[in-house]
Amino acid sequence: MRETSVRYRRTQRGIVLLVGLLAAIPAAAEEGLIPIFEAQLLFASNGPISGRYIVTRDVTAPENAIAFVGTMGGGDRVEIDLNGFVLRGTGNPAGDFPVIYAQDLVELVVRNGALDGNLNRSGIYCLRCDKVTIEGVSARDVNTGLWLVAPGSFELRRNVIDNPNNHGIRVSGSSMAPASGTIADNLIEEAGEYGIWVEPGAGVDGVTLRGNRIRNAGLANGSNKDGIRVDSTGPVQILRNSVTEVRGSGIHAIVEGGTIEGNIVERADLDGMFVTSSPGTRSSCRIRGNVLLDNGASGLRLGTDGNQIYDNVLNGNTDHGLLFDATADNNNYQGNIIVANGMTCITDNGTGNTAIATNVLTGSPGGCP
Repeated sequence: MRETSVRYRRTQRGIVLLVGLLAAIPAAAEEGLIPIFEAQLLFASNGPISGRYIVTRDVTAPENAIAFVGTMGGGDRVEIDLNGFVLRGTGNPAGDFPVIYAQDLVELVVRNGALDGNLNRSGIYCLRCDKVTIEGVSARDVNTGLWLVAPGSFELRRNVIDNPNNHGIRVSGSSMAPASGTIADNLIEEAGEYGIWVEPGAGVDGVTLRGNRIRNAGLANGSNKDGIRVDSTGPVQILRNSVTEVRGSGIHAIVEGGTIEGNIVERADLDGMFVTSSPGTRSSCRIRGNVLLDNGASGLRLGTDGNQIYDNVLNGNTDHGLLFDATADNNNYQGNIIVANGMTCITDNGTGNTAIATNVLTGSPGGCP
């Protein structure tokens, strides 16, 4: 736990050793930064809260370590540089007091530090923030690592979330305004429920999930949640994610349009990938170049129409390599390598699904048409 700053300054008399409490360093003001050295709960009703803040020591708090509550439409903008320090919860307060709580901000930026949820609180919770950027944050022993409710737009990048009781990253939608955003290059391990969950309404204007790594999700008793679940009426880009050893499906996409490409899913207890859409709609996705190996049900399961399924590798899955449900019609597939699955290479319960070019099909005891 860092409590002091040690700096060296060369003078005419040699080297002077400067030792002082980080809370007392005035250098932050030189850059227009406001130091945080103890728990901060700031409310717009009590005065201005907009500003650029920097944490200057580890902070431990029985409830919120930092809370910024703005006024709806008030234009409050807050940037928090954790500066490599740790914000830590302590005790067992009634309810979930997130380590960082934000509400009704025009913009929230949090970067570069660590959060410890003491096994009973979320890392960052943001309610009705118009624009949210969280990057380079580590959250461990949390309820949910990063939870955004009714955001306008969001960028969640290069964060590490370890041992969340519930979800690694959760973005909850709202009928108040459309939302769009990017969730990229995050590492999530040992999640009790979903690794990443984008709920209905949270991706109305489009959402991108790219380069995320998820290992072990759905671990809570009976949850069987997925590594990635996206429920969006807007276009999705689910690109180059890696999902390993989850209790539900690796990727469960309930979507209308977009691209699902270059993902790797291994050893999910259910389907490697399940793509469907809301009743009465079409997903119409480009599903290309995914590798789905050794999963506990089917490699790729389709429950909707109009998808283009190209160049995927579907090997060693317990049930079918490629499964079309009865609700999956008019999908095209070609160039897929479907080998050594436990039941069939392809099972087609829909209508109008067409192989428009050669697929490699072999080694499944139930047959390979």
